[in-house]
Amino acid sequence: MKVLITGGTGFIGSTLTKKWAKDGHHVTILTRQQLTNRETIRYVSTLDDINSEEIFDVVVNLAGYSLFQRPWTKSVKQEITDSRIVTTKALVALNQRLQHPFGILISGSAVGIYGNQHNHWLPEDSHHGQHFGAQLCEQWEQEALQAEHQGTRVCLIRTGIVLGPGGALQRMQAAARWGVISPIGSGLQYWPWIDIDDEVNAIDFLAQHPQLSGAFNLCSPNPVTNSEFTNALASTMNRKVRLPAVPAWILKTLTLGAGQLLIDSQRAVPSQLLGAGFKFQYENLTDSLLRFSR
Repeated sequence: MKVLITGGTGFIGSTLTKKWAKDGHHVTILTRQQLTNRETIRYVSTLDDINSEEIFDVVVNLAGYSLFQRPWTKSVKQEITDSRIVTTKALVALNQRLQHPFGILISGSAVGIYGNQHNHWLPEDSHHGQHFGAQLCEQWEQEALQAEHQGTRVCLIRTGIVLGPGGALQRMQAAARWGVISPIGSGLQYWPWIDIDDEVNAIDFLAQHPQLSGAFNLCSPNPVTNSEFTNALASTMNRKVRLPAVPAWILKTLTLGAGQLLIDSQRAVPSQLLGAGFKFQYENLTDSLLRFSR
């Protein structure tokens, strides 16, 4: 396959790139970093570097400024939005310019699109939330779906917390080592999660099955509450949760609203993936956490 990835040097993108390069696919990565091309990996700094004769069987859109890098000031919210929407618009424009449209566009999203839905199970046809994070995901998805008008198959990947060597887990493990880990808010909110290997395998699965399109929850079939997650993480690191829960209002105040993403409850399930026959390697949270606890 010939593949184009935005966000290919990030946590998920770099793991996906390694997998596809190892499998012998040719990968082009859009990045602002100055990196040297390798045998099956090419780096471009702008989509203008791609000529109209090029063919991409698969395009994966993972670009986006971190939601937790800084408190959500007005300018940070704009940067979070632009980093996703502008890049997606640019990909759709590239698709229009190419002589052969993308075979498939796999575009990032998040389970945050559902907002706070308490204890309700959330397959992909569940209604969407109204806060900034949910509206951002909905706008992001709508931009990606424009590629369908160009004859491209579109899959929207609504990802949960991705567990792997890096990313959010690394920060949570550091807190656990110092004994400063605790539940957030009530601790009863559901946190959908997925192992990094299942994340990249699910993306590959979507690329390899041409009959699949639409929205897909990329998360384990077994979501857990924040309290369950916190205790499982501490246990796998031979620690105990000793501190009281962080009050929700404090977290939201300190982050100017970003903390709402950690307080909202999304009991999301990967109904579409399971229905298509995808097999998870890591359905149990502890099994995944133990892989990265050393």
